Amino acid sequence: MSTITLLCIALTGVIMLLLLVIKAKVQPFVALLLVSLLVALAAGIPAGEVGKVMIAGMGGAMDIIAGAKKVIVVSTFQKKNGSCILTESLTLPCTALHGADLIITDLCVVRIMEKGFCVEEIADGCTFEQLQSMTDAVLL
Repeated sequence: MSTITLLCIALTGVIMLLLLVIKAKVQPFVALLLVSLLVALAAGIPAGEVGKVMIAGMGGAMDIIAGAKKVIVVSTFQKKNGSCILTESLTLPCTALHGADLIITDLCVVRIMEKGFCVEEIADGCTFEQLQSMTDAVLL
């Protein structure tokens, strides 16, 4: 299969993903799995191998994070439900404990230090006190 064909398949997958999430309001993770499955099939991966490839891909990403020298996370400061991404303790299983070095959000840049979350930059119109009031974690 040519490079152009694979790029067209990938672009179609991105468009499908956006339509599913934005227009059809499908949960993003479910939409990603569905589109990944369709892209894999369109790219010529045999149906019996798609599951193995997807699992290897997800596991490979986890290995990269666990073995990376530096991990930078880009996210919004607050989740859709209003809770902050920075918490004192984990609420979900994690890929790599103490894996992130830097977190870049819409409101601030935070460096992860042994002593805690060190706020390095704050967005215009936001204060340190506002950030601290949004999280149960101690900001430095």
